[in-house]
Amino acid sequence: MTIASDYLVGCPDSWASLPSKIVLSYSLSEGRGVTRDFFSYFERDSFAEVVKTLYADRYDGCLLAYSLICSDKVPFLAWNIDSSFSKLINEKYYRRRKGCHSYPQSVGEEFDSNHYLLTLYQYLPGIGFSGLPPVYGNPTVRLRVAGRSKNEAYANWVSCAQFLKKLRP
Repeated sequence: MTIASDYLVGCPDSWASLPSKIVLSYSLSEGRGVTRDFFSYFERDSFAEVVKTLYADRYDGCLLAYSLICSDKVPFLAWNIDSSFSKLINEKYYRRRKGCHSYPQSVGEEFDSNHYLLTLYQYLPGIGFSGLPPVYGNPTVRLRVAGRSKNEAYANWVSCAQFLKKLRP
């Protein structure tokens, strides 16, 4: 059995012993498709490989996403923090900017608990009627991390981001 700390040395302590695995997902542009070979080609066993893949040249018409999921349990993490992986979120900046003691809506999001601990993914805003990502373009890499509360999700995001940033090419 593989646990979260085997994949992510800097994971939050509450995740460390959870049975986990890395799964691949994707977002396609119009007219694009995938095959079994696609999954085999992009399957990764470590976050060092994941980060290297996400920062490599974009695969034509496809945006990749890798998630660390809890495979046998639902950890009841009800908040997501999702932000660009290129910079660390500064908690004091957000509180000072908004003049309050909460995070902006775009930073914290409440959702139904599921088995996703974190997702590292390529992102391009959708365009046109369908809202699909453009076929060509340079995506940014974003990191979404879960937690039991906004504060825990934020702390988890910072913890995971600090470890993953060391793996960036």
